[in-house]
Amino acid sequence: MLVMRRPKVDKMKRQMFQYLWIIGVTAWACFRIFAVETWLAKYGVNTVVFAIVEVGSSFPYAVGTARCVTNLIDRRRRAAVIWGIIGLLGFIAPDVYMLTAGKSMPPETYGIIIGVFVVISVFSGFGLIRKYRQSRIS
Repeated sequence: MLVMRRPKVDKMKRQMFQYLWIIGVTAWACFRIFAVETWLAKYGVNTVVFAIVEVGSSFPYAVGTARCVTNLIDRRRRAAVIWGIIGLLGFIAPDVYMLTAGKSMPPETYGIIIGVFVVISVFSGFGLIRKYRQSRIS
């Protein structure tokens, strides 16, 4: 019987990376709130509502993506999918609000919002695929 062993990764190191990721996501959320106030408030995007959605979804996004990656490393694919879905919902919520709340935004603005969303999604997707492949090799 073949016994699959989980890679030995220091628990403290994992927690440190998760906390750093949460801090990074929080910093990104602060930047996005500032950007909405600066460029999109004049188009009907309520900065306070956006901030609530952004901050409220940042924690599920940060924790969901971090746990998705660690579960992929640990070869817990079902848990990784669940955490990935939680992360995805946290990721798209602020953008959905921006796109639906904005009134009469120039087409370029929609293009920029969607473009940034797509670029970040592609990089995140490739990162998850890389982690998945590494978990299969280890």
